[in-house]
Amino acid sequence: MWRIGVSGLTVALWTAAYAQQAGEPACVTCHSGIKQKLEEPVVHPAVELGCDTCHLNHREPGTAASKPYLNDKEPDLCLGCHDAEDSAIVTAHHGQPFQTARCTSCHDPHAAPLPKLIPEEQHGPYGARQCEACHRPPSDGAIKLTAETTAALCFGCHQELKKRFESAAHRHSLLAADANACADCHDPHGSNQPYYLVKDGRELCLDCHGEVVAGKKYVHEPVRQSCVLCHDPHAEANDKQLYAAGNDLCLGCHGDNAAKIVHTSKPFPLFGGRATLGPGAFENLSMLLLRENGTLGHPLAMHPVKKPAEGNKPEIDCLTCHLPHATKASRDLLVTDTPKTSDLCLKCH
Repeated sequence: MWRIGVSGLTVALWTAAYAQQAGEPACVTCHSGIKQKLEEPVVHPAVELGCDTCHLNHREPGTAASKPYLNDKEPDLCLGCHDAEDSAIVTAHHGQPFQTARCTSCHDPHAAPLPKLIPEEQHGPYGARQCEACHRPPSDGAIKLTAETTAALCFGCHQELKKRFESAAHRHSLLAADANACADCHDPHGSNQPYYLVKDGRELCLDCHGEVVAGKKYVHEPVRQSCVLCHDPHAEANDKQLYAAGNDLCLGCHGDNAAKIVHTSKPFPLFGGRATLGPGAFENLSMLLLRENGTLGHPLAMHPVKKPAEGNKPEIDCLTCHLPHATKASRDLLVTDTPKTSDLCLKCH
């Protein structure tokens, strides 16, 4: 039997060539998310001209180009086709100097369900086209808010969040340090993500906290799905904005709720509804059958699960033995990060 060696690059080039012959942009053979996006009712005409209308074909060695490898920075790229002086565009933007703003804050650059490439999920004032609710008349060619900071503007409507943020013992460090940080995570106009997030929630968290999974083989399933299953993204009474303290957090899933979570076909509320698991979020879930008010029973019947520090032995809780996010070598997320459980046991015994 004859065998012909073909490199992955060659296959990719062939695939791209066939895609072009079929009338499909070659780029979407790899960028499947964009391919799916282009099924929306309204497609940006620039896409039909070809991806290289806005993007570099490939990242050139030695350049400082970064994702998404645009031919020019935003909004200069957009203004190459769209005239900022056009009276219809000026009127549509209520006279605001949009030419100094980020166009993709309001318009999807590829495709959208609504005319003008506007996202389906629209923040209340933006959806009602009440620009003056958040913006003052422009001054010196700059967009001005009706409040001194983004946080002050947002808290003007989100009073419950303001109350919780001001009274909580632990606040998201980004918000605590920067009064304009709301817009780092939420788009004030609209988004294709829930809560008007600027991108997928997990990706957003990992932009700052990527070290928790970087280079790790075994990832705790809640971390794989959504950070906000354990952490409040704004403020909480518990350290690290956790919904519950100590073992109570872990037992929210691994305690009496385990069987219900696995078998439910409906969203499942956790921690009094502050977090919600989607239907079928976990196919399997270990249930810990603990005794003595949750102080004994794992991994053996008489092994302590919760115990204060004693002599030269440390306090025992779930985090004494397990890492909460990810490990390189331990499938069970052991703190020793080794496949053998004996390495962990010998730390105390």
